[in-house]
Amino acid sequence: MVTNPDKFVRRRSYDLLLKFFDAFCCRARHSLYRHLFKVVSHDGLLGELTHCVKQEVEKAFAINARSTTAVGSPFLEPGLWAIMDQLFRFDPQTDIVDHINRVMSVLNLIRYLLIKDQRQQNQTGVWSRLGVIKDLCLAPVRKALGASRCHCRDYMALSAKEGNCLEVEAMEVRLRKMDMIESVIVRIEDILNS
Repeated sequence: MVTNPDKFVRRRSYDLLLKFFDAFCCRARHSLYRHLFKVVSHDGLLGELTHCVKQEVEKAFAINARSTTAVGSPFLEPGLWAIMDQLFRFDPQTDIVDHINRVMSVLNLIRYLLIKDQRQQNQTGVWSRLGVIKDLCLAPVRKALGASRCHCRDYMALSAKEGNCLEVEAMEVRLRKMDMIESVIVRIEDILNS
């Protein structure tokens, strides 16, 4: 379903997947996400699943805000990191734009956690795992960005020399996507340094 060329079919299958998740309790959904992140390799689906994890974290924050005692959600510390550790699978040798859905979802989830989770409360454990985030996520993505940019600019120069305007335009689009990824990384680093 996720590889179907029809966007409508992909959207409907995603909606069906969400309804399937809702049939389970919180702990079972957590187990399901952990399993799916191990076996799924489609970047679009991984991006959507990462967004679902963000929504689960939002629910856990809302439940904790209403409760007078801390509620042990598996989507907060330490259960969240059983999932997050699986998300940090970035190969710096790959073309980062080919994996933009997953990369942007993971970066946006990290940014969300850093903004939403107070440093003093650290409900998600994000503040105690900054080294892991920098080493296993931000550094490989930055390295892949550098390599992809270099390759893209070289290919763009060659295409311009050959007069292939379509290839030049395609490379410009890829460079803009890389700028988008870098802007999220810069926002994350701004939060870390503030």
